[in-house]
Amino acid sequence: MTLRLILETAPHPQARSEFLLADGQVTIGRGDECDWKIEDPQMFVSRRHCVIVGAGAQYRVTDESRGGVFLDSAMAPLGTGVTAPLQSGMRLRLGDFVIRAEVEAAALAPATAPAKPGIFGDDSSPRAPRHRRPHAPP
Repeated sequence: MTLRLILETAPHPQARSEFLLADGQVTIGRGDECDWKIEDPQMFVSRRHCVIVGAGAQYRVTDESRGGVFLDSAMAPLGTGVTAPLQSGMRLRLGDFVIRAEVEAAALAPATAPAKPGIFGDDSSPRAPRHRRPHAPP
C-alpha cells in the first residue's frame, strides 16, 4: 500500500503539491529538515508540524505542533504528542493548508504467462513419428 498526500489548499505557491509514502515516515512542516517542507511566511505551520508513519496498510499521524493538526472537520486539534489513525479520504488541516490522504493499493504483479503447449508431457505437442519394428514371428 502507498499513502498519497495531496495538497488541496495552500494560501501560497508551494514547491511540492503531493508526497508518496509506502513504509517509513514523513515529517511535514516549515523546517528545512522536514521531508515535506511547507512554505508558510505567516508561520501558522510549525517548523515540525506533524509526522506520518506507515507500515503495510496502517498509517498514523502525530501532532507535533503548537497550532494543531485538525482531522477532517474537527473543531479541536489532535493535541501535541497525540497520534491518530489516518484513513483514505481524510483531510489534515495545518494552519491554512489542507492535505488529503489517499491510500492506494499496490500494483498487482503481472500474471505469469501460461505454459506453452508441448512442455512437460502435453500430448498435443508435435513429436517425431515413432517407427515400430515389425513383429517377428516366433
